[in-house]
Amino acid sequence: MIAASNFLDYYPNVVQIIDDYLKSMTVDFVRDHFIELLHYSTKGGKMFRGILAASTYCELLDIPPDSKEAYPGYILGWALEVLQGAYLVADDLMDRSETRRGQTCWYLKPNVGNSAVNDVLIMENLAIILVESLGEKYLPLTVVDSIVSAFRKINVLTTMGQSFDYKCKSYSFDCYKVIVENKTAYYTIIIPFLVGCIASQKVPTELSKSDEFLNYLKRVGFYFQAQDDWLDVYGDVSVTGKIGTDISDGKVTWLACTALDHANEEQRNEILGNIGKSEKESQEKVKLLYDQIGIQKLYSEFVEKENSYFVEELSKLDERLPKKTIKALLDKLIKRKA
Repeated sequence: MIAASNFLDYYPNVVQIIDDYLKSMTVDFVRDHFIELLHYSTKGGKMFRGILAASTYCELLDIPPDSKEAYPGYILGWALEVLQGAYLVADDLMDRSETRRGQTCWYLKPNVGNSAVNDVLIMENLAIILVESLGEKYLPLTVVDSIVSAFRKINVLTTMGQSFDYKCKSYSFDCYKVIVENKTAYYTIIIPFLVGCIASQKVPTELSKSDEFLNYLKRVGFYFQAQDDWLDVYGDVSVTGKIGTDISDGKVTWLACTALDHANEEQRNEILGNIGKSEKESQEKVKLLYDQIGIQKLYSEFVEKENSYFVEELSKLDERLPKKTIKALLDKLIKRKA
């Protein structure tokens, strides 16, 4: 997988493309606002999705990450990071979070507030502007159109998943799987690989969209979200950069679903009676119940089982797929702390 430093080298190109576009569309103070938003929402993160897309592109074309030919892969990766930034701003506003990546959430900044909703919409469209900037000179227009179509589809799926996550209070794995597939798996795992495959023009469409490949990536997405859920409750805030709110928000998470599946009737009633409450005492009570149920052991068993599955099934995937990047992704997830 390409290094974060390689990926960051292309950030000035991204700013220039967006700045040039905004100059042609609006007045200076509005442009300045959105450039500030771009910096805020894309910097300080792991750049996970963008690096995946760029790595996939480079692997499939068999080109060095520092070559000029890698440019489209990096711009597409940054387009995903801009889209990710939009989702984070929206997520923080909906959850009323306080911090993100170690800084105050965007909607809490002076003179922002609920206008963050409009900022999210602008960010989503700026991601498309980045994709379209590759037309003709770097990629055939038909390829660009296919990538834009993929972005549009992912945007619909992710926002629907976010809505389901926000409204659903049924603590079952059936409900959880629907949330994860739509909210996380597609835009975190599937779209980076899909975009890289489309842009490279090396992987047949029927292969990149095959059930075998997509189901494998969906399971990686499920694993990623379960990790997120774990880190929200048990992660080190100094490392994650975010104060967890899943318990107080009453979110349907891997922890909640697993705990309720293993709880006795008394424990179940106590969890349901305290989850979703803002009082610190209620949150601590839920964590204590998780510990009593043995959630840490259950999580370790889940991780071990999934890791074994990923290694075994990866060997069976078609050799035309970006298997080196998939392997590098799995290695990173195993060590993930934030």
